[in-house]
Amino acid sequence: RLRLLFERQAESLAQAIRERLDDYLDVLHAFESFYANVPEVSRQAFYTFAQRFFARYPGLQALSLALRVPDAQREDYEQAVRREGFADFQIMEQTAPGVLVRAARRPEYIAVTYIEPWAGNEAAFGLDIESVPDRLEAVQQARDTGQPTATGRLSLVQDPDRASGLLILLPLYGPALQHATLEERRQNL
Repeated sequence: RLRLLFERQAESLAQAIRERLDDYLDVLHAFESFYANVPEVSRQAFYTFAQRFFARYPGLQALSLALRVPDAQREDYEQAVRREGFADFQIMEQTAPGVLVRAARRPEYIAVTYIEPWAGNEAAFGLDIESVPDRLEAVQQARDTGQPTATGRLSLVQDPDRASGLLILLPLYGPALQHATLEERRQNL
């Protein structure tokens, strides 16, 4: 009897988690559709888009857009963000929980460029998500498959004291760029 009760409760909890994750995937797919129509997303447009989801999904910590930045464009990218009013902006990497430093030179970065809500999440702004080992595998899998991919349980950069969190990553490709093959997805992320 106890086992049956446990199994029923576990199934009920599992169903609730599946439904919540489906809700979060719907948010990501809504942004994917938005991005397909407005590939040059502005900070204000991202803010406006993101705000409507936080009241509806209180478990949602943040929505972010991380842009692929080749090293050859790093300085121009950082300067462009600084001109938006973020005077100290630079691409960052995490060296230890809660410790962010200017990212070492690499061929490319996947830098958090927009994040909402800003309050409480600003520490993730500029983070090269490929620089954090527990995120790198999920980034690569999402890029290579073109499908949403979740990290395992992890500590969020913006909240290192929190017990756990996870990221769900959805790769975006330019509307005019091919991404049917693995090589096209890797090149056109």
